[in-house]
Amino acid sequence: MTGLDAEELQAQQLMNEIQQVRAALSQDSNRNTSLDAAAYHWLEHIYTPVIEQLCPLISEDTTQAELYCQILEHKWYLSEIAQRDVGHQKATEITCNNALVKK
Repeated sequence: MTGLDAEELQAQQLMNEIQQVRAALSQDSNRNTSLDAAAYHWLEHIYTPVIEQLCPLISEDTTQAELYCQILEHKWYLSEIAQRDVGHQKATEITCNNALVKK
């Protein structure tokens, strides 16, 4: 659906997120959203902007899908601490800042 190449566990995490986007879009529009439409929305409005910010961190050893899944884990951790969803943008910013400081 997305054309992304990911390992099985990563693909499962990405698919779970697409399903969450599908549910949110369906609720917002008060009608069912197709999985294809949700995947497109997720790819264009969530995944791609995050990956664009992560470009300086992508190496031969780390795939885009792997980095994105790391962002998802970091987002979950930060959201648990904050007791609210901190969002992809905040998790990406913190991850990038921490990675650049380590360099």
